[in-house]
Amino acid sequence: MTMEIAVLHRAACATVVDYRCRARPGDPAVEERHRDLSLSYVRRGTFGYRSRGAAHELVAGATLVGHAGEAYRCTHDHHGGGDECLSFQFSADALEALGAAPRPWPA
Repeated sequence: MTMEIAVLHRAACATVVDYRCRARPGDPAVEERHRDLSLSYVRRGTFGYRSRGAAHELVAGATLVGHAGEAYRCTHDHHGGGDECLSFQFSADALEALGAAPRPWPA
């Protein structure tokens, strides 16, 4: 298994997840989909992130906004493996309760 996932906190409105990926160059990139709006912080390592026709290289210290329902692929062609992210995932109900409608987030 190339991904270790630890749910650090789960509530109806928000989930905090620790992702530790061990993918290596040549490992296939699998299409995934964000379930909820997420704000993720890259704690260690680097990886490629492809979504909406654009490619980005994320490094330690980078942040990523994932949009609910949006497809993406992570790649590891330039790195020997070993990236870690801390992700805060918010339900649509949580955003509504905060007065932060999900529509503006993709902008």
